[in-house]
Amino acid sequence: MKAKMKLWLYREHPRSIKIRLNNFKDYVLEIESKFESDIDRLSKKLDDELKRKPHGPETKRYIVESYAEDFHIIDRIFLTTFRYSVLVSVYSMLESEMNSLCRYLKNI
Repeated sequence: MKAKMKLWLYREHPRSIKIRLNNFKDYVLEIESKFESDIDRLSKKLDDELKRKPHGPETKRYIVESYAEDFHIIDRIFLTTFRYSVLVSVYSMLESEMNSLCRYLKNI
């Protein structure tokens, strides 16, 4: 019985952690690409707006400032909040795995 437990400890447990972390990494990259896509789409929209018709300097400044607020919301608020939540999630996942491992080792 102890041999099976040790085998699980050295082979299977690290593999399951690695799978969970890889799945989480894929999730994070997918969401990050969504934010990048939002920024790219907003940038294209701003460029189109500025090229569409001639604007005076005041109007251009107003248009750029209105888009700057949207850029700020996506980049500084949404993306930053998402990255903080990723950090908390990884910490929580690792803490959970460590607790699980300690309980397992206690029973050996």
